Amino acid sequence: MDLRKIIILSLMLFLAANLSYGEESAPKENDYDLKIINEKLIENSDQKDEFKILDEKTFLPQDTQEQKHSKITNEQNLSLLSYDDLVHIYRDKTYKQNITSKIFSQPIVNNNISSADKDYPFKKCPHMGDYIRVSFWSIDGGKNYEQIEDVFFEPEKLTKKIDTKNSKMSYMKGSSITKKEAKQKVLEEANRFSQSDILMLNDADIGLARTDYKNTVDELATTLGYNYALIPEFLEIDPQILGVSKEVLDNENISPALMQPHNVDKEKLKAITAIAILSKFPLENVRVIRLPDFYDWYGEEKRNVFFGEKVKRYAAENVLNEKTTSHVRLGSRCALLADTIVDGEKITLLTVQFEDRTDAIHRAKQAKYLLEQIKSINNPVIVAGNFNTTTRNNAPVRPMRVIKNTFTDIHNLARFGVGLIFPPGLILNVTRPTIDYFRKSSDPTVKSIPIIAPNYERKVFNNFKKFTFDDGYRFDFRGDDQSQIQNFDPNGWLSNSNERAHVGFVPTYHINRNFGIANSKIDWMFIKGYRTDPFEKEGGSEKFAPHNARTLHTLNFAYKEPISRHAPLSVDLAITDFKNIRNAK
Repeated sequence: MDLRKIIILSLMLFLAANLSYGEESAPKENDYDLKIINEKLIENSDQKDEFKILDEKTFLPQDTQEQKHSKITNEQNLSLLSYDDLVHIYRDKTYKQNITSKIFSQPIVNNNISSADKDYPFKKCPHMGDYIRVSFWSIDGGKNYEQIEDVFFEPEKLTKKIDTKNSKMSYMKGSSITKKEAKQKVLEEANRFSQSDILMLNDADIGLARTDYKNTVDELATTLGYNYALIPEFLEIDPQILGVSKEVLDNENISPALMQPHNVDKEKLKAITAIAILSKFPLENVRVIRLPDFYDWYGEEKRNVFFGEKVKRYAAENVLNEKTTSHVRLGSRCALLADTIVDGEKITLLTVQFEDRTDAIHRAKQAKYLLEQIKSINNPVIVAGNFNTTTRNNAPVRPMRVIKNTFTDIHNLARFGVGLIFPPGLILNVTRPTIDYFRKSSDPTVKSIPIIAPNYERKVFNNFKKFTFDDGYRFDFRGDDQSQIQNFDPNGWLSNSNERAHVGFVPTYHINRNFGIANSKIDWMFIKGYRTDPFEKEGGSEKFAPHNARTLHTLNFAYKEPISRHAPLSVDLAITDFKNIRNAK
């Protein structure tokens, strides 16, 4: 990469840091009301008796506690809104709020597909005996759905599309991988992923033109033989999704019935993006937790774009080939939970997506709130999701936000003061965003260095590290050389559950034009088994503990156009406490 590109990238990151992200100023404790979202859902629902309130923001439809393995629940919710309704919701978010409340609070469950029983063929290995494989993938809507199916059925087709000049492939050693090596890795990683017993998904389209109006969750689960549960995260009501201009949508004198949307089928459009859990085992006690809402996707995205935001978008598109547009939607970030029985023991599966259009401190608050809601779970828990740990705030630039971030953050003020007293310190202020980005992007768990390089994103991980469930067990943060595919940092945080690279973690996300250097780890897995010390290496139970964590980077990124913007993850969980059983003999 030549000097010109480095300078351009540095300037772009400096602009982004100072116009859009700044340093995250610590939010006030009253920035949100933890009861608001789900109380409103209940208040506005015309079917109040259908809900059991577990707490302020956790919803379980009353009948799901008696879900039978053959039962399909709430599937009709996906078809409750017409195209005209979606236009009206764009104009007034309270329109048909009783229906949108149902959509956002009632999980859809289908246990008709797989009936795993006591004779289930668990995977086996000499090291840990019987085990299951749990995977996660944020599938980018499913825009490359056919390639996702190819992963399971025809991975050889993927190898024909390998692009060895792809800069995203050089993240590990700074040199390109050969086509032969890439082919071997694609086939090996596809084989690994296709053997998932449980698969959790983010960003799954349901009834959107960009994915041919598929219910990507249902189609994938049915094709692959998984039961599934899903919850809509957002209704996508942006002008681009609805197929008409903003000017037309904003003109309330124009009836939706008269609109002729461009490249949109009114009858097929459902405009839903969802998160989901797919499982070979039946899913029970499915529920949803709506997270504290730190970005108004409806109101903020309808506002006019500020000049500073235009500069940021221009830089992103022309330097990094990342096109950013407004994205009007109704809904909020949430977690989907389901219980299942594995070898006679209950485990809880949880998939979640934290907010990217807010700062790291608020993501930490979302994590803390989520953990508070699951504290009473007294069985193993598997958490997987897109945590959006970019270390940045991707919300559109607003003048008051820039002022607040600049003048209320102690680290910003300290750096400014150093620059006034010691002028060479101004150089640090200009170069710091670039240096800071490369320090934290592939490992957002790195230590925070006050003033010079604060890392607010670490608070997300500290919340998980310090958390103790009511039964006394904690999330497994271990790293040991016997439990990893590659021992790059065997003692590093989360090495057993998230694959590490030469520097930091194997990235799960790349910007489109990354110059081979802009790599981020934003997708994560956290495992609670039967350990009271998150770092204890000897003596603790290995039952449902994580091993052989993989980020299937080549499988996703080895082509000119990746399958998704995110690489899949997988981890193996031992079904027995194999070490202590072996030592007792």
